[in-house]
This record gives sequence, structure tokens and C-alpha cells, in this order.
Amino acid sequence: MSRYLKLGLAAALIAALAGCGDDGPGGVAVTAPVSTADVGAICARVEPALPEQVDNTPRRDTTPRTDRTAAWGDPPVVMRCGVERPTALRATSQLNTVNGIDWLVEERDGGHVFTTVGRAAYVEVTVPAGHDPQVGPLVDLAPAMQFVPPRPEFYPPPAATPKQTATPRQTATPKR
Repeated sequence: MSRYLKLGLAAALIAALAGCGDDGPGGVAVTAPVSTADVGAICARVEPALPEQVDNTPRRDTTPRTDRTAAWGDPPVVMRCGVERPTALRATSQLNTVNGIDWLVEERDGGHVFTTVGRAAYVEVTVPAGHDPQVGPLVDLAPAMQFVPPRPEFYPPPAATPKQTATPRQTATPKR
């Protein structure tokens, strides 16, 4: 075997191995939520309870590394703890309940974004398009979501409707 062929095979082997295993120095790029210290403390309790696998896919590193983000699989299912209240959440919103956890479902970019509802912190799980079933990851994440204490959900009052006042009807009284 020629020296160049050996070098070529070695380079190919190194390149193949580099594509396996970890996510390299960066991991999955995820925007970490910014929230209060209380919410941060809740997220810190959730992180150690997160599973190593979600929907039979392994956990991956995230960038930045924080207890508020996690990812599994490729394309990744991404969890962000401590996000803002979803703007789509209304008193009339349809929720999905998975193993005792209520989730608001929003369709985005062909995939779905699930956000916990009725908890002391909002946790968002983004499930990419093509993931079937879409709610599969929520089953595996439900035990960790139990570390987010329940809290009643408050909805803004409905928009005030102007009062309609009836004007008395004028009737003619016949003169006698």
C-alpha cells in the first residue's frame, strides 16, 4: 500500500470519527432565556432530572452551556426553561395534557413548539418538522416538568365591550 493511500485512508478515518459522538466544542446553539432568580432556581432543579434520551434519541450539548437549555437528537428537540409567557396563550387556548402536564401547542416552521402552562416557570420544547409523533418527547420530559411547581394561570380580562344603553322608545299618546 502506498504512503499516499495510507495517509488518505487515515484522513478519511479521522474525518469519519470526528462526525460521531459529541457535538464538538460548541454543541447545539440555543438562545438561553433570561428570567428572574426565582425562575432560574426552578430551572436549576429541572436540569438534573432531564433524561439522557428523549424519544429514543441521545442528549446533546448546548451552546451556551446552561441549566436552562437542553437538546436531544438530530435534528434536535430543544428545551428552554424560563421563557416568557407565550403571546398565543389565551383563556380559550386548547391545551394538550401529557402525563399530568398541560402544554400550549403552536405550529412554527413546520414543527411544533410546546410550552408548559399552569406552572411557576414556562418551559418551551421545540420539536422539529418530521418528528413523529410530535408529542413523543413530552412523554419523556414529563417527570422532569414535575419539578416546576404548579401555579394558577392568570389570563388578562376580556376586552371591555361598550355598554349599550337603550333609549326609551317614544310612543305617542292619543289626546282625549
